[in-house]
Amino acid sequence: MFCEKCGSDNLEDAKFCRTCGEPLTQKTDVGYIPVFKPLSESNNESVEPAAESGQQPDANLAQRPAAVSMPLTAVVLPKKKSSKKLLIILTSVLLVLAIVCAAGFLLRNQIMKMVMPEQYLQMSLARSVAQSQNGAGQLLDFSQYATGAVKHEFTFEQSDEYSDFSVDGNYMYDAASEKALLDVSIESSGVSLNDNILYISGDQIALSMPSQITDTDFLTIDPATFDKEWKDKGYDELAAIPDLQKLIKTFFGKTEEGTTVNASDMNDDFMKYLTDEAEFSADGTVTENIGGVDRKLDVMKYTIPKSSANKSIQSLIDGIRDEMTKAAEDTTLGVSDYFDVLESIKIKDDVTIDFYIDQDGYISRIEVEEVEIAANGEIGEIGFVFDTWRDDGTTYTSTEITSDSGSESSTLIIDSETALKDGVYTFSCELSSPEASSDTTISFDMEWDTKDKKGENLSIVFEEDTGYSSYEATLAGNLVEDKSKISLSDATIELTSGSDSVYTIDLSYSLSKIDASEITVDTSDSTPLLSYQPFTDYMDSMLSYNYEY
Repeated sequence: MFCEKCGSDNLEDAKFCRTCGEPLTQKTDVGYIPVFKPLSESNNESVEPAAESGQQPDANLAQRPAAVSMPLTAVVLPKKKSSKKLLIILTSVLLVLAIVCAAGFLLRNQIMKMVMPEQYLQMSLARSVAQSQNGAGQLLDFSQYATGAVKHEFTFEQSDEYSDFSVDGNYMYDAASEKALLDVSIESSGVSLNDNILYISGDQIALSMPSQITDTDFLTIDPATFDKEWKDKGYDELAAIPDLQKLIKTFFGKTEEGTTVNASDMNDDFMKYLTDEAEFSADGTVTENIGGVDRKLDVMKYTIPKSSANKSIQSLIDGIRDEMTKAAEDTTLGVSDYFDVLESIKIKDDVTIDFYIDQDGYISRIEVEEVEIAANGEIGEIGFVFDTWRDDGTTYTSTEITSDSGSESSTLIIDSETALKDGVYTFSCELSSPEASSDTTISFDMEWDTKDKKGENLSIVFEEDTGYSSYEATLAGNLVEDKSKISLSDATIELTSGSDSVYTIDLSYSLSKIDASEITVDTSDSTPLLSYQPFTDYMDSMLSYNYEY
């Protein structure tokens, strides 16, 4: 034990310092470390031991030279905190953080729903769309063919006691480079039309029909100048030519600026329209029966003002009309008469779209509340309800579209089931109109055993029953998908009316990836279409005939 006054080391159970006689205090919870400091020279003197309580100090110690008995001071420091306590504190903090994070993760939907309900609705829509793309979307993964060059190969054969007909060809397409090539051969009742080629690109359209056109390999069109050349020859009086460059952009799924248009962009545009034009509201929680089960659902809605809805509809109609009118200019197609009826459509109420979201954050119901619409002097109401739910690995949907014109009402119901169990994919869909006089029912059923790679693993049945007559079409074959190809082989289509077989078609089809460089033709031996004499002679004769009559 160290003396607090002089710093001398004493026995642990000593009561007085054996050097200076200072009473020693027993320390149980504080440790101290002596820090020795010599006294200044002016204070460099011996320290006499003190006698207390009858105890005599050590005489030998008292006789030590002053140089040896220099007083020392001891600085008392607190003991370090227990590492065990620190570990407990850190563990407790980490445990609390883990509980908070876990609660936040488990309740993230509820938190987002309360704090940002509109963003929660948009997230639910995105999750529901992604979930709906599972199943067949995962089995036949067409997304890998959405970008890059692809090749479709097909055969089609039909024969009976009256005729033989067959088609054999391939179609190559690449949106990125804006090139497409169709090569098809046709045989019908002993007549062969082989190696017919149509090539389309932003720079050139080329057509080859060797069975009919023998004096040149290709007839060509320059999309940039063809419409002007056509008008210069006066052929626009017979038929107007649309903007070919724009049509080609559209054909390759692009805008005039060259950007690609896809379903995701359209969905984003729709959500942007709702966000910008509609009023959002959260209407609490309700219990609705969907799929025979009462479900607790959160209701959120967008209300589109009728002025905005009418503006959007008319803008869409005007765009379609302008394109069709331009294509039909100076002809007898009568496009304007058709659009007079469409332009009379007016929405009389605000349009309200209700979204019902289950407790897992998925859309269970979308409902467009009945809205009054006027068209061509008539007024009616239209409503729409779409339900979706899952049960035992099967996804169900039910769509109901109602219309009421006052004098007549109708309902169209579309039900579907989708499942993937033990490698067998099944899909069925039924369309019915209970209030129709003929009670028409249309059904579609599909079953595909993905495990069977060689046998007949695909069955599709399409049926229509009007109450007065029935019609059935079936397809059976082998459907296989691997990493780079989807193929349907040994397939047969049978068409039946009533109980009599109409005819049978044998077919095959495949979809595969290719290099874009394969999409090319050699047009070194070619003639511009408007410089090809047989064609211009024909057009001139038609023009003269038009003038006469």
